Amino acid sequence: MKKILGTVFFTFFMSGFVSVLMGSIMPYIIEDYQISYLHVGKAMALLSTGNLFATFFTGYLVKLLGRRRASVLLSMLTSIGFLMIICLPREEILMVSFFMIGITRGSISNLNNSVVNNMDKGKSRWLNYLHMFYSLGAFLSPIFVVILMTLGFEWKEVLLILLFFPLTGSVLYSRIPDQENQEKNKGEKKCETPYYRQSLFWLCCIVLFFYVGAENALSGWLVLYLKDGLFMPDNYAQSILSLLYFIMAAGRLIGGYVSAKLQKTTLLLLSSVGAATMFLLFIFSTGYLYVSIAIIGIGLCFAPIYPTIIAVCGQVIDKEGIGMGAFLTIGGIGKMLITYLVGAIASGYDIHVGMFFMLFELLFLLMGSLILKLWEKYKLKKTWLLTN
Repeated sequence: MKKILGTVFFTFFMSGFVSVLMGSIMPYIIEDYQISYLHVGKAMALLSTGNLFATFFTGYLVKLLGRRRASVLLSMLTSIGFLMIICLPREEILMVSFFMIGITRGSISNLNNSVVNNMDKGKSRWLNYLHMFYSLGAFLSPIFVVILMTLGFEWKEVLLILLFFPLTGSVLYSRIPDQENQEKNKGEKKCETPYYRQSLFWLCCIVLFFYVGAENALSGWLVLYLKDGLFMPDNYAQSILSLLYFIMAAGRLIGGYVSAKLQKTTLLLLSSVGAATMFLLFIFSTGYLYVSIAIIGIGLCFAPIYPTIIAVCGQVIDKEGIGMGAFLTIGGIGKMLITYLVGAIASGYDIHVGMFFMLFELLFLLMGSLILKLWEKYKLKKTWLLTN
């Protein structure tokens, strides 16, 4: 059990690290490759497409090859993608590399969320801790970039040094058992109604779609927005990105405690209201103080949403990972679509308009959370009437 938890926590840390690393080095890639915001949007969309592809097919690949072999194979793609970016500086290779890195991210998300959800049995405590490690990796990533580049390393050398993290993740995956919950799950009764025929599943998909799209677009475009839109220095922009994920890591630690005190749908609704409010403050801020305050607020409000929505939906998802894959695929579509749209709008107008588009996306997240809360109240009232 400890070996499994240690592996999923570290590999999720690595996934968060790599996720933000790609956004941190993007300004240098733009400079070296001489590409536009539209091409950046395509690269990030391919990152999300790889993620989408992997989240859907990982469950089937695990059934075919076993968890250990599938995990090692899929996690190695990030290391290969890094080496391709370093050694083959062409735009087409860059796009393929981002797609491969996205496959690793998606597979890790499916595998690790499935393992912890099965252990947590519909609660969100350990899921919050799992995603805390993702945020911790995302927090440390731009700090590593700033330190190494301050020491005089070029961005390609930084990427080569940080190759340590995905390689270590692959080694750890090679040491986990194939079916860690096989005996435990033998006596468990599966949900009689398939997940795709339940209203709860689709309502949770709506919330996940808009949340993942918002988080990925913000983390991917934040540094560029602060540098090109607000003309803030690179070190500050990288530090703000680190601050966002540090606050999210702390928020998920707090979320593990708060989730035991509040209904999960209530926590989702409150977090969505807070996220929309803080983002409104962010896009109308131009000074360092207000930008920092807004990012702290966004991080705290974003923190519990992902693990909580997985816990809400976890009660109708099957144990094998196929249901989790379908669920995360919906989130992957949001990640791909919203990130690309921000880039397309920024390229057609400017980076300010692209970021302003995200406000509408967060309002849809709020609406989805509200509908989910009202649906839960309706189901509870219906159950009470039937039993009285």
